[in-house]
Amino acid sequence: MAGIDKRLLRSIYEAFASRNARRMRKLNDKVLNSLIISGEKEAISLAIITYALSKILSKRKFGDKKYNKHMDHIEQILLKMSENGEVSIGVGEVKKELVEMESKDPRYIFSLITKSKVKMAATLYAKGMSLSSVVKLFGIAKEEVLSYAGKTMMFDRVKEEVPVKKRVEEILSFVGVE
Repeated sequence: MAGIDKRLLRSIYEAFASRNARRMRKLNDKVLNSLIISGEKEAISLAIITYALSKILSKRKFGDKKYNKHMDHIEQILLKMSENGEVSIGVGEVKKELVEMESKDPRYIFSLITKSKVKMAATLYAKGMSLSSVVKLFGIAKEEVLSYAGKTMMFDRVKEEVPVKKRVEEILSFVGVE
């Protein structure tokens, strides 16, 4: 497997460095789309982290001074990851920072990482990936995915109906048959 594109990693770093939640969400969509094709473990971890970071960036409270050290450290981790391409190490370090940040504000029943896993799994399920595949990829229970997808309007938002002819053309193009 080719691994994660360093340009994508650089974009993730830049989105976080500029504290741009919207851009981080768009990058999360890119990671999810590549995950559908590749199924790479690194892409799974990166999808979870980019979603979690987009949530952090969108919440005002994480702009408080008490979180500056964590935010700066995450930024440095993302920079290093974009330079060396070591996604699994970087993702692990970002997760540790997120856990520390959350420990300062224990209002949440589910950790941000757990919520991110469920959200990413449900999104891929809504996009057409099988339930058993997303459960296996993310290591979560079927019930969690179904419950989350059922409580949201996810299936209504992901209604990208593509004609069968177009799907076949895309598959043939992907495998190199014209």
